[in-house]
Amino acid sequence: MRFNRLTRFLHLCIMLGVLIQLISSQLMQVPKPGETVSAVEAIFMELHEWNGFIVLAIVAFYLMSLTDDRDDWKRLFPWLTVNGCKGLWQEIRFDMPGWLKGRLKKPAEAHYIAGTVHSLGILLLIALGSTGIMIFMGLESSGEMNDEIKLLRALHENLATLLWIYLFGHIGMTIIHQLKGHSVLKDMFKLKEDNPE
Repeated sequence: MRFNRLTRFLHLCIMLGVLIQLISSQLMQVPKPGETVSAVEAIFMELHEWNGFIVLAIVAFYLMSLTDDRDDWKRLFPWLTVNGCKGLWQEIRFDMPGWLKGRLKKPAEAHYIAGTVHSLGILLLIALGSTGIMIFMGLESSGEMNDEIKLLRALHENLATLLWIYLFGHIGMTIIHQLKGHSVLKDMFKLKEDNPE
């Protein structure tokens, strides 16, 4: 599958931003009432907060950049159209069983599942960013938070666990595609020239 330069650049930015978020989440400490946080933990907390805003803005910009091309929307969100749902069901029914036997179509030949996976990743990032902003707005500097913010924090942490699973699955499928001879990394990270869809 061919991607235009903007799509490839934004994918790279989102990938780097998500990696920073996941790493910083392991090194930060959310302040708790009456407890002190080390300078390093506080720095990573700040990094996590502000990088979260950046990642959400990039994802929003990416979605806005698709408004000019209905084909991009159909490819990214195939489950929003009747034909897309049919195509997705066909791929699930006929292609997925072959994965266990080592049969994996090229991404250009099986784009309904790939589009769905990417759209679910985008929706997951939007959910994480939205809950993160609400926590940011509701968390007192002392670490105090009301019951609603505590609930949002629990949701945010559970969504982050899903993001780890998504990330490892995404990387795993990329590696499998590469081993099968599909040039997915080259297609996604080549920034020098635009390629027609």
